[in-house]
Amino acid sequence: RFESRIQDIFFGDINKVIRIGILHGLLETWFNDVMVDFAKQSKHQLAVEVNSLDQLKEKLHNGKYDLIFTTENFQSELVSSLKLFEEKMVLVSKNEINPKEASEYPWIVYSDQDHLFQLYKKRSEKIIVVNSITTILKLVKKGVGIAIVPDHTVDDTNLKSYDLKGLQKQHIHLSSLNFQHMPEHIQQLIKLIK
Repeated sequence: RFESRIQDIFFGDINKVIRIGILHGLLETWFNDVMVDFAKQSKHQLAVEVNSLDQLKEKLHNGKYDLIFTTENFQSELVSSLKLFEEKMVLVSKNEINPKEASEYPWIVYSDQDHLFQLYKKRSEKIIVVNSITTILKLVKKGVGIAIVPDHTVDDTNLKSYDLKGLQKQHIHLSSLNFQHMPEHIQQLIKLIK
């Protein structure tokens, strides 16, 4: 804090770094446009890192991130979350399928916590785990299997997309440490996002 305060005294609010933790799918889609707009409007820097939900929360609490973007709304004495938007999940495939028979197709999942495991009791005999939304979508486009992904990640109109029932609504949240006075460079980014 002392070094930061000295920097503020001598250099004001010039060229600060905003440390951001984010989930993979959000970085590859929605947050790209935010970064472009911020780079055009601000003199400040962004340091963006993809991490798991648990790591994002831990690093925010430890002061390693200024802001995180997650699917979890958590409030505490140290942290506040702001709901940004609803994230709709869809089942995607290359060809027409019957979603009720999802276990008959290979599954491409992000992790062992994937929505396919939550939604279907009977598992596919072939499961591919890859922690990249981009790669998951590429594999689906090549007909390797089916996947459940956020609808904002699907930019290929040739993919078949199916709405899902039974999944809990998911929202994207912006979380930060509670400040008595939010630093100006962080306020700038939050205003742009809102």
